[in-house]
Amino acid sequence: MVTQTKITQNLIAKQAGVSRAAVSIALSSRQDTSLSPETRERILCVAEELGYAPRFVQTMPGAAKNTLCLIIPDSSSSAIYHGQLFWKTLMHAGVVAEAEKLGYRLSLSVSDGAAIIPDTITQGNADGIITDIVCARGWVEALQQRTPVVLLNYAIDDITVDSVMPDNAAGMMKALTHLCELGHRHIAVFGVEAKSHQFAKRFAAFIATMATLGLPCSEAYVAMTESATEVNAWASAALERWSALAHPPTAVIALNDVFASCLMRMAQARGMVIPTDLSIIGFDNDPSICLHCEPQLTTIDHAFEQIGRIACQLLVSRIADPSRPSIRALVDVPIIVRGSTGPAPIR
Repeated sequence: MVTQTKITQNLIAKQAGVSRAAVSIALSSRQDTSLSPETRERILCVAEELGYAPRFVQTMPGAAKNTLCLIIPDSSSSAIYHGQLFWKTLMHAGVVAEAEKLGYRLSLSVSDGAAIIPDTITQGNADGIITDIVCARGWVEALQQRTPVVLLNYAIDDITVDSVMPDNAAGMMKALTHLCELGHRHIAVFGVEAKSHQFAKRFAAFIATMATLGLPCSEAYVAMTESATEVNAWASAALERWSALAHPPTAVIALNDVFASCLMRMAQARGMVIPTDLSIIGFDNDPSICLHCEPQLTTIDHAFEQIGRIACQLLVSRIADPSRPSIRALVDVPIIVRGSTGPAPIR
């Protein structure tokens, strides 16, 4: 028996002597000045010679595959991804569970973040895409030309596309209100500068909510590092700087649980008692972190699994009604109060 080789974009790239990204651009309907007409023609000729599936397969009547495609980052290409493994697993589990509930199979596609359209889509083997890769607008628009798309855990402000995100503003309001009810007025923020969509949203929400609540928010209370790999050193430096202020913060909101736990360890190393001397709140509710802190960490639950389920629901809804208005879903995020927050110290 002769086994037929599956024709993929990787195979075309190898035969044409180009990158897979170049193949994706050539096979798409979008124009890209980074690819010369000669290279595009060579790629298309190789694709035709190899018998690559035509681009119009997915639009043919009756071509629905009852399959959804989930595009995730290549974990080997992203150091940040390893720190996000807990919540990505939960979020993707939500997509898988909801797809099964709705009667759809799920195809997994791994991307290193390059603007490549997966073979699953170019060959017409899926009815729609869910992706949590934060990509440029052009890549998302190229995907939308072929199939329905839902952005998972992030949004793009200037494009019409379905998306689902945690309500970071509501979560920050809950965190700050909780601290205010405990008597805290001098509250700092600790995180990394816009290394992720969520960090940027949470930091913006902190600044806006502090103003809404009439709380002082000077630059002295902001500790945002540029590196996610030197958190302990940055936490120690922030605590040292805050201790020299006329009104040191009595509470800190960290932009995720990893930063919160690092800050707690460094504070305790300085002899501070949590929460007697300093209250700390995190974001995400990662049990592998929160429940192993001493005391256990108060945090905002990111509702990861629910976000995954809603993303799947949005995609199936879009498949059924391609012309409906786009939806930007915000998922409520509860505060989980544990032992790391307490009454503000009297100074």
